[in-house]
Amino acid sequence: MPLSVFPLVAMATATWILASVVGWAALAGLLMAVLTVAKRADAAGLCGTCEHTAHATSERLGWLVRDVHAVLGVERVAVVLYSPAAPGTGVVEACLGRHQLVGARVRVSGGFGWGPGPESSFLVDGTGGWSVVSVPVGGLHDIVGVVVVATQRARGLKPSDVELLQRLSRRAAPPADAGAHPVPRGNPAADRRAM
Repeated sequence: MPLSVFPLVAMATATWILASVVGWAALAGLLMAVLTVAKRADAAGLCGTCEHTAHATSERLGWLVRDVHAVLGVERVAVVLYSPAAPGTGVVEACLGRHQLVGARVRVSGGFGWGPGPESSFLVDGTGGWSVVSVPVGGLHDIVGVVVVATQRARGLKPSDVELLQRLSRRAAPPADAGAHPVPRGNPAADRRAM
């Protein structure tokens, strides 16, 4: 084989290796871009099958449960507005973490606070240790519902989380009490002590 062929073979081999490396790098870059877009969509709650997607009967309540989820970092959030048609019940108007509950009727008592009580037990299942807190939603004249959060994180929920949740829950109140009716409150002093 003549010596002039070796440089051509070496150049062809180097070109093939360089093209292969560039091809793999392009493929890896494309895969990383797709994964990044998917991760951002998941974080934004755009994934239709993701349990961190908010489902709600109104855009306002959907934003509320997404904001509570983002700010407090809890796994489950729900907004229940009391039902005038069936005293002692409420309707889950928005939920994140258990989206199948939206539209469901749940038992309510007018009591709020820590732990899975009547206002919040629907949001947790029997598995794992859940930290749960429920805060009232005030209307113009009385309490019209409840915002409930639940988490399994090790640190649970702190009093500062509850204060923030109380501030955020004000956004759940229907404008001018439209469509929501109050229920008799439990013992207000006991409710405050429970929180």
